[in-house]
Amino acid sequence: MAGAKLEPMHLLDFYSVVAELRAEGPTLFQQAIAACPWYDADLRFDLLCDAMDAAKQTEELRPHAGRIACIGNQILEAALATGSVAETQVVEIARAATTLASKLTENYYIPPKKDTDELKHELLLLGALGWRLPRASPFYILRVLCSEVVAPPADLQFNADHVLGLFVSSSVYCRLKQPAVAAAVVLRFTLSALGYNCPHYKSLYKVPDVYREAPLVLRELRCMLGEPSPIVA
Repeated sequence: MAGAKLEPMHLLDFYSVVAELRAEGPTLFQQAIAACPWYDADLRFDLLCDAMDAAKQTEELRPHAGRIACIGNQILEAALATGSVAETQVVEIARAATTLASKLTENYYIPPKKDTDELKHELLLLGALGWRLPRASPFYILRVLCSEVVAPPADLQFNADHVLGLFVSSSVYCRLKQPAVAAAVVLRFTLSALGYNCPHYKSLYKVPDVYREAPLVLRELRCMLGEPSPIVA
């Protein structure tokens, strides 16, 4: 099966998302811990796991759990960076952020446990962010890259999304200046693990590694998941 045919608009969308993901200064995580010192990598990991579990409770959202958790975490950290979220309410706010992320990205969304409380927390988030939500994610970059692979291995997108979802929960990801780089490295890592002949893979798209972060991403993936056959990051 050949890779999906790419429309010209993909090219424009791809690089606009790459640009939007690039952090010129501190990352959202670093801004969040500066405003809320009680927020750390361990708490971030726990909240991301909760978000993924919540998304998996709805069958239609299960394949998109990693992406929803990633965008939800971005919404949460952007709100934390404003200093308007108290430590005592962070769990509820994180759940509301995940629900907002599911509404942004899918036809189905995570149902609230208590409609009134959920709406209150969603409005708090939206107010703190001036109704501008950080919705760009490396999962879009990964989807475009996967779609151009000729004769892709079975379940390439599923496996690549899973690997990226695991990586997003790591302490390395939350400090990346260029999260789009993670998508490019994850694709090659996954192709290699699935036995695809990576040297023959030529992409139309280039993710500029401005901060030389690809080797760091690859080391973390090898540490988290074990080392597949050699790949070029």
